[in-house]
Amino acid sequence: MGLHDLGLCELAFLALVVVPLLAAWDRRPRPSGFLSTPFAALYLPVHSCLDTLWVSDARYLGLTPAQWVAALVFVALPFAMIPPRGLRPAVAGVVMVATT
Repeated sequence: MGLHDLGLCELAFLALVVVPLLAAWDRRPRPSGFLSTPFAALYLPVHSCLDTLWVSDARYLGLTPAQWVAALVFVALPFAMIPPRGLRPAVAGVVMVATT
């Protein structure tokens, strides 16, 4: 049975797709943590798809724990684009922690 090196697949995706896209972004000053949201939006779907290739990992309702966390963070991404002063402090803290 052949197995994929999932770490190598993720490294190739990061090196060939994510890093060039984020490096090509214009260099205007951005708020701290600005690039974490696009990084998560690019990386999480690929990571979740590669996670299905695990041979022996715990699954809950058909998803691995990493896929559950990725789904929760992906749902929180739109809130990460809202300036922290526009959210209640507790929600802003959770969003900032989840997306960095």
